[in-house]
Amino acid sequence: MKLTQMQDIGGCRIVVENKKLLFALKHRIYENMPTSVFKEKNYITTPKADGYRCIHLIQTYKTSGMTHKWLNGLNIEIQLRTKLQHLWATAVETVDLFTEQDLKSNNGNGKWKEFFRYLGLEFEFLEENSNATVSEQRKELQFKIKKISKELDIINKMNQWANALKIIGETRLEKFKFFLLSLNVKDREMLIEGYVDGDSAYENYILNEHLSRPKPNLVLVEAAATKELRKAFPNYFADTKEFLKYIKRIASA
Repeated sequence: MKLTQMQDIGGCRIVVENKKLLFALKHRIYENMPTSVFKEKNYITTPKADGYRCIHLIQTYKTSGMTHKWLNGLNIEIQLRTKLQHLWATAVETVDLFTEQDLKSNNGNGKWKEFFRYLGLEFEFLEENSNATVSEQRKELQFKIKKISKELDIINKMNQWANALKIIGETRLEKFKFFLLSLNVKDREMLIEGYVDGDSAYENYILNEHLSRPKPNLVLVEAAATKELRKAFPNYFADTKEFLKYIKRIASA
């Protein structure tokens, strides 16, 4: 996709523990900038057909400064997710990266799509009724998740992806605040490059986007420490440990 075709040129993702905190945060955002958030997409009240749940707040970028004036009118997207919603979404992206599918756009293997759709329902139930007795309907849902997980060998596959991936550069980045993650799935390598300022990071992002062959999966991130990168983008590290805890729990139910 070309930059000129993208709806959001930048973004911020906020992950909180539960839906109560998420909706309180959304309310706080509207209190502080009611005119700039011009569009809301609530995929929690109305989930996507594939099971995706999140709130997207889209605002227009505006600055009076000359340096970045050319960005005026472009969109910035704020994503609000619970911890479980984030685990679900990054697991989908991990599968897309390592199986070369497009589940994120509701395309790809039917069994994988079915698995994540059922799992989205299970995670929703956990968030709403964590202490409730397991109903027959939920037992049936868990049975379907367990069955497909076994058919696709999901636990073994995800562990294999993590074990095979070589992380380059993660130990030399303490002084930086901008990070370019470059994942080459074919060679099973993920390179992390650190930058002191955002402009240099952005220039290298564009350079890699246009010149690298084969094209890597790139993401440019601002973070306080490298450990925050794994929390925000576990899919780039093939890190599904937290996600698999829930799958194993269902498998043993």
